[in-house]
Amino acid sequence: MTARAPLDARALPAGTTVRFVLLLVVMLVASISALNVVTRLTPTAIPSTLCLFAAGYDPDGDFLASLLVGTDRQRGAAECLTSDASLSYGRGLVGTAVVLAVAVLLYFALPGWRRRRRRLMTLQEAGCDARLAEELAELTRTAGVRRAPRFLVDPAALGAGAVVFGRTGHYTVCLHAGLLATRPTDPAAFRAVLLHELAHLRNRDVDLAYAVTALWRAFLPLVVVPTVLTFGLTLGAAQFFGMFTGADQVFWPAARPSVIRAMAAPLFLVLLVVLARADLLRHRELHADADALAGGADPGVWQSARDAPGRRASALTALWRTHPTWAERRRSLQDEAALHTLGPVQFFLAGAVTLTAARTLSAFTGNTTALLAVALPGAVAVALTVWRAVGWAARQGRSTPGTVRSGLLLGLGLVTGDLMAGTTSGSHFLPAHPEVLLMLVLGALLYVIWLAQCARLRTGGLLAAGIGVAVGALPGVAAIGWWLRTGFLLTAGDVLGAGGLREQIVLTSPGPWEEHGPALSLGILFLQVAVEGTNPLSVAAFTALWLYPLAHRLRGVDGLGAALCAGLLGGLLGLAAVAAVRAGLHGIRPVQGERGGWFSLLYLWWVAGALWAVVAVTAAVVAGRSGRFWLLRALIAAAVAHAVALAGQFALGSIDGCLGPLRVLGNSCHWVPAGSWPFSQLLAQLVVPAGCLAALAALMGRAVRRALPGRRSERSATVGQRPGRARTAAVGVILLVLTTAVFGPAAALARGRPSGLAGPVAGQRPPPPPAGTERVRTFQFVAWFSLSGKADVQQLGAAYQDFERFFQGLRDAAETAGPDGKVTIDGVRLRVVCAQLDRVAGTALGHVRIPDAGLDAQWSRALDLTRKGARDCAELVDAPEARPGQAEEVLSGLTDGYRASADVLTALLNRIDQARQYWPDLVRVGEQPTR
Repeated sequence: MTARAPLDARALPAGTTVRFVLLLVVMLVASISALNVVTRLTPTAIPSTLCLFAAGYDPDGDFLASLLVGTDRQRGAAECLTSDASLSYGRGLVGTAVVLAVAVLLYFALPGWRRRRRRLMTLQEAGCDARLAEELAELTRTAGVRRAPRFLVDPAALGAGAVVFGRTGHYTVCLHAGLLATRPTDPAAFRAVLLHELAHLRNRDVDLAYAVTALWRAFLPLVVVPTVLTFGLTLGAAQFFGMFTGADQVFWPAARPSVIRAMAAPLFLVLLVVLARADLLRHRELHADADALAGGADPGVWQSARDAPGRRASALTALWRTHPTWAERRRSLQDEAALHTLGPVQFFLAGAVTLTAARTLSAFTGNTTALLAVALPGAVAVALTVWRAVGWAARQGRSTPGTVRSGLLLGLGLVTGDLMAGTTSGSHFLPAHPEVLLMLVLGALLYVIWLAQCARLRTGGLLAAGIGVAVGALPGVAAIGWWLRTGFLLTAGDVLGAGGLREQIVLTSPGPWEEHGPALSLGILFLQVAVEGTNPLSVAAFTALWLYPLAHRLRGVDGLGAALCAGLLGGLLGLAAVAAVRAGLHGIRPVQGERGGWFSLLYLWWVAGALWAVVAVTAAVVAGRSGRFWLLRALIAAAVAHAVALAGQFALGSIDGCLGPLRVLGNSCHWVPAGSWPFSQLLAQLVVPAGCLAALAALMGRAVRRALPGRRSERSATVGQRPGRARTAAVGVILLVLTTAVFGPAAALARGRPSGLAGPVAGQRPPPPPAGTERVRTFQFVAWFSLSGKADVQQLGAAYQDFERFFQGLRDAAETAGPDGKVTIDGVRLRVVCAQLDRVAGTALGHVRIPDAGLDAQWSRALDLTRKGARDCAELVDAPEARPGQAEEVLSGLTDGYRASADVLTALLNRIDQARQYWPDLVRVGEQPTR
């Protein structure tokens, strides 16, 4: 491969600014979430809680069942559960505004407070000569600082150091008295210290450092301490003393993981912020050292400096030190690998911080805002770090170490952040299918490897690197977006299948599905992932995965020609697989008029499955036979194979009737591209998820290649040593993880109902989840009563009271008129009474159903009878002439509705009396309708 001039790593920003911004966003997002929960201690203070319980949510039930709550197409449930979430975060937003205001005040007040507390003096007050001011001005120009800072002296600081602080436009460099004392005897040290501090100003990291410090000092006492104390006291009181302040015992067994997580999340966030802040500040110091040395500082200053006695710390405690030791500084100046290599701590923190903040932010602003505010800075920070590391390694003639380790730690951070957010686990510590979280680990690993290989392709030129970072961030943002939208649902199980998708397919496309259970399971999988094929962000990210390396013309052994040839061979293999599917289905195809339903779906899914298998095999083989650009070659080959196979399938479909024993849908020989095009469009929606499968298959092929004995001996002879057991064990672990992640979800689908015919049909109400304790069932009823039940019961009772008064008036009029008298019916009044019954019954039917199967059936029957009787009544009044017996039928229908309503109202009122003993604050005596 023809190499370009390696990129100078210093030409790219270090990513410190991006990571500081990400920390700011994380603390703000955490403040909104924590303060919102702390100010709403009682479950009934959150409107969405009542909605969930009214729809049948059980806190101790399965997470999948809780996801399906409210999916029975009830208008009331949909309106309640999809209401504007930002309204429920109002208190958190107000509290965060207070925290932000305090942080702003601290940001402006900290520099002045520091000057007063330390009693800093000007150079004139400290008795410094004019030569010092001139030397400081000269050092400022040497450091490249355009606007000179203010220089002050700390008379109480005896160390030979300095510090820079302040805010935008008002920076201060504080010189320690000990530094001024050593200036005459050691001018080189004086110059090095000043160039180091002025480098902070040139790198513009002072503002963000002080902004993070100010927000941290507001965040800790106003958010972390109240949250930890509140949930700690709640946990202790509930667990050890049976006192349920803010967590009634109806929620307690199920709420324990949530309370522990709510208390641990701020502490975990504090740990993340401390570690991330310390890591950034340490690297900030190392970068300032390098800049000072580049500005003419004497390297002997660092060589002679020694740490204070007792400062040496263990590797664990070194993680939260904000300043590196002198030994670390000397190593950094001698070998800049520490500034440019892939630091594992940075990647873990980036993953954990990104997904924790994105999860929390998306809960009340939506996924788009979370992607722009959190996922985009996180992906840019990762891409910048990888690009700088590769550029530096190429310039030094080294390989980029730590790619796999950094990718795995990035994925581990993502998993940790998702678990701490608690979205995928519900009321449990772990989700129902934690193995799905391995997708985050593998995705992060592949992402970092892809970034590193792309950076090796084009490391020369600042513009090219900038474009590479921008393009490289796109797949990371798209992956986080997919996880926030639908990916996390996989941790709960087969959501669409449990929601009735299988039954809907069988209902809308009847056929012998009992004989094609695997195909139906395959179709469920395809329907779950096909939506990503139409998402613009996912399509753009997938295109970037293979088009970016393709645009940079891979050459030689790892070049474009070999990848294209492999892709063409894979495409031909895909055509053979499509032909095999056609031959297999040819013998069971129904008559011509019956091929548009189940048989078309069967054909679509088997063809899609065959193409996926070919794409995965192509990627695995190419990755296993490639060198250092194995992932890029595999992605290019898989994309070409898929494109060739799709084009061939389109051509075969256009001449379907001419294929003889390969005919599937056609009979006569004609060129019909219009008939094949819709089918190809559906297959094209699966290209994006197939590309992701290809990347996983490439990783598996690469792991197998490295595990083969022949390859191991070849590497041993090349390197001159035998491979260690740790590498073999690592390859085995990767293979196990890959097998679980790739085949686990498919196996779970296959284990699901093989026939796929047992369960509710779409459009029908799914069976309620198993009821929990009596208190849970009672609270579900109370939630329904509080949301809509009370108003519906009162309005139905009032409507029937008007109905009863109307007919009582008719009876009184009939008794007064006598046996021969005629009673005149007030049609206008009757029309109003019937319209009121119709309106009240229709409104109640549109609300959330009663979370009690028996009562709900009784309630629904009474409402249906009432609505039918009321509409028959309105038809009678509006008709110009009544048919014989119509009046008696209407009266009978209204009477049936009245009796059924009276029975269910009695049952409901009895249930309210029972609920009052559990929830007296929610069900008050004066709020019930009279019997």
